[in-house]
Amino acid sequence: GFDILESCVHKTNNDIIASLKGNGAERLRGLVKFEVADVISDSDRVEPEMKAASVVWSNDHEWGEVAQRKVEEMAYANMSEGSCLVLYRPPLTLQDLQWKAGVKIPNIVTSWNPQLTMYLLKK
Repeated sequence: GFDILESCVHKTNNDIIASLKGNGAERLRGLVKFEVADVISDSDRVEPEMKAASVVWSNDHEWGEVAQRKVEEMAYANMSEGSCLVLYRPPLTLQDLQWKAGVKIPNIVTSWNPQLTMYLLKK
């Protein structure tokens, strides 16, 4: 995963991932990694990860529309057939690109919003 905020990456890697216990924790620690990166300007680092992922979570709901559209376009260009992009905001490219499906999922409970609406785009 990538986050522009170093504090978020540090907390995820050192507090959450490192503290996992139980069956599969060691394997999960080997698979999950977060790095500091600007998804837009560091696309050379991000695009190969998108190619390998079956699910891409985009936490860009507070970004401007131009950046949000760029993230969707980058995901569509790099994700494999059948992969899903998860958004915390309505999609901008559902009609423009050839997404196979777009699904709205209301009332998802998160730490910052107990009634969040999420959107899934399937390539």
